[in-house]
Amino acid sequence: MLRVRLASTEDVVELFEWRNDPLSRKMLHSPEILDWDRHCDWLHKTLTNDARCLLMCVDERDTKVAVVRFDIEADNAVVGINLNPSMRGEGKGKQCLLKAISFFCDSFIDVKFLKAEIKDINIPSKIIFEALGFELQKIDSAVCYYGLRF
Repeated sequence: MLRVRLASTEDVVELFEWRNDPLSRKMLHSPEILDWDRHCDWLHKTLTNDARCLLMCVDERDTKVAVVRFDIEADNAVVGINLNPSMRGEGKGKQCLLKAISFFCDSFIDVKFLKAEIKDINIPSKIIFEALGFELQKIDSAVCYYGLRF
C-alpha cells in the first residue's frame, strides 16, 4: 500500500542521493552532479514556492519510494517523477504517479492540464505516463512532450 505526502526537509538526504544517481541524471534535462549546498538551496526554494508542489510517495513501512514534482503555470502543471533507485523495476512507479496526481488535483483544483517532458530514451517513464492516459503531443530534440487534460 503506497501513500503520498508533502515532501519536507527531512527528505533532503534521499532526494540528494536520488538526484545524483547516474541513471536519474541521465534522464534529467540538467544531468550534472548537484553539490550538497546547491541541493539544499533548491529544496528550500522548492518547499517555499507556491508554484511548485513536491510530493513523496512512501510504502507501508514509510520507506521512500519516489518523489513527484509539479511545476504550476496558471491552469496547467509540468509533472516529473524520480523513483528511489533501489526500487526500480518493482512496478511502483505507476501507482506512485497515480496517487500523486490524485493528491495534487485535490489540492490544486484550478489546474486542468498536466504536461510531462520525458527523454525519448526513458522508456519506463513513457510507459507509465501513457498507461495513465498522457498523450504524446510532440517530440523535439529527443524529448517527448506529453499532455493529460482532466
